[in-house]
Amino acid sequence: MIHYRAWASSAPLMYFPGGGVDPGAFDHKVKEDFLNAGCNERTITNGLAAIMSLSKTGLLSSSEDVVGRYS
Repeated sequence: MIHYRAWASSAPLMYFPGGGVDPGAFDHKVKEDFLNAGCNERTITNGLAAIMSLSKTGLLSSSEDVVGRYS
């Protein structure tokens, strides 16, 4: 089930100039949540890198592709 949460946590956020929100705040909080849940930091990093790599191939068109193929 953690892969569903990982995919949901990637929902885009809009950062507005002058809003006072650090652009890395969302990423930091998501990573912190996964670490607190017992996830391995290297697994988080490698998983996100794999998604980014696959997204450049044109083989992924939706979250169902990731969940269906790699869960």
